[in-house]
This record gives sequence, C-alpha cells and structure tokens, in this order.
Amino acid sequence: LADLLAGRVATLHRCRALRWRETWVLVREQRHLPEPAPGGSFLWDGRFVAARRRGLTVAALGAVGLAQLRAGGFETPKDVPHQVLATLPGDWRADRLVAVPALNWRKKGNK
Repeated sequence: LADLLAGRVATLHRCRALRWRETWVLVREQRHLPEPAPGGSFLWDGRFVAARRRGLTVAALGAVGLAQLRAGGFETPKDVPHQVLATLPGDWRADRLVAVPALNWRKKGNK
C-alpha cells in the first residue's frame, strides 16, 4: 500500500495496480503469463475458456499482437488500458495473430 500511495508500481498475486487517467486499475501482470498452448478446450490463465482450432496457438497478445492489430486497422478500445489488452489471449498461426475472441476480432480470411 505504501508503494501505491507513493506512486510506485505495486504487484500482488499476478496483479498490478496502476494509475490510469483519474483512477486506479488492477491489471494482470504481463510476466508469468501462460506459455503458448496448442488449440483445444482449456482454461487459459485461469480467466478465459479457450476453444481453438488445430494449427493455432493460444498466447497473450503482448506488444507484438497489439502492433499487428493496429497495423491491420483495428482500433483498440480507448477506454481500456493497453496493459490490459496486452494480457488478452489471441489465436496465433506461427508469428501472425489471426483472432482475438475477447475483442471480437478475426483477421480477414480466417475462419
């Protein structure tokens, strides 16, 4: 609590408190996210049910995924901190992001 009051980063049990706009937000830390996992039905990071197709891997968006979304013309929600978006799971084919179910986004041409 002292760290928060002093404006320093504070973490607890994979969560991080950060000052965002005029409020405090608890977000999932980006470290210790699950390793990329092949498709199938499972609970990813204890937060999302993943039901993916073969040939895809489920992994956090991170900076690379966010950059691919923006480069493809997708406007990320302005009312959600990028630190939150970076910890969302995405469907990846090799190093290319093909879907982000939590954002209702799918790369054109992918089913």
